[in-house]
Parts: sequence; structure tokens; C-alpha cells
Amino acid sequence: LPSFPTRRSSDLLPAAAAAQDYHFTHDLAAGHRLEVENINGDIDVMPASGAMAEISVTKTVKEGNGALVTAVMDASGGDVRVCTVYLSDPGEHPTSCDHNSNHTDHRHLDVTMHYVIHIPRSARIDAENVNGDVNVSGVDAESHIETVNGNVTFDGAAATSIETTNGEVRGKFSRATWDGSMKVEKIGGASC
Repeated sequence: LPSFPTRRSSDLLPAAAAAQDYHFTHDLAAGHRLEVENINGDIDVMPASGAMAEISVTKTVKEGNGALVTAVMDASGGDVRVCTVYLSDPGEHPTSCDHNSNHTDHRHLDVTMHYVIHIPRSARIDAENVNGDVNVSGVDAESHIETVNGNVTFDGAAATSIETTNGEVRGKFSRATWDGSMKVEKIGGASC
């Protein structure tokens, strides 16, 4: 009888996506701002137990050279900025969120960056996303939350802006009185 190569069931399954984690911490005093900029993946924000902001980012590479995508933190004047940066060369070591590459060969990348942020309750949050949900809970200072393709969920004291282009907006405000103004905007999807 002829011999046929045997295949294990594990040979038929796609390889697991590669993951890499980034961790950043920084003191964030009351009234100071944490700005988050992501391109692909969710942003989840919740209260920290003290005055230290803690940011964990999980990068999952499904296709392409994941070394071309990284997370960066920079700080100035008491404010903190964390972001997803696309590189033109995997050997680059950016130190600023202003480093994004204009290289157009990122179309073969399928990389998600999932941000989990613990922020002091009295610090401001500005969270901007392109593809993914933004979920903010337990924040007492003013917030600006925006995504293009995804849902926005807010449960906190104050927000100056909550926006999505393609998705739902859900908000719950814990403060009965508030002297601010707020902009809630969506182009597609439902609002509640």
C-alpha cells in the first residue's frame, strides 16, 4: 500500500496571532491630561487607585511586519500622551507621538493595539481612535472621547465631547449638576 503523509489537526489551524505588551506609568496630578491616540483597536479607561496613570497596551499582529507598529509615551508640562506609531523602518525607536511615518506600505499590516488605562479620577482624558471602541468609566474630570469606526461608552462625571462617525454613543453621567457644555455627535449608528 502507498504511504501518505499524515497531518495533525494542529497543522490545519491558522497560527495564533503574535502579541506584544507595552507598559507605561506616570504621575498625573489633578487637572492634568492624559491623551491617548490609537489607530486600530479598543481603548478602555477606568479609575486608578492613586495619582499614578498606568497604561497597558497589547499589540496583536495578525498579518504583516508587526515591528512597524509600536506604542510610545511622551510627557511634558505635567500632561501625558500615549499613542500608536507606525514606522517606516522596524529599527526605529521613536520617543514622540509626532513620529508617525508617512510611508504608504502599511496596507499589508493587520495589527491591533488594545489600550487599557487606569487614570487618576481627577485627571482629564482625551481619547481618540480610528478603528475601535472607546470605553470610559469612573472619570471625574472633563473628558473628550472620539472614534471614527466604533462605539463610545461613557460613564463618568463630565465630558466636553463624545463623538463617533460609525457606531453608537452611550453615556451615563454621575454628577447631578455641571457647569460645562458638551458636544455629542454621531454620523452613523444609534445614540442613547
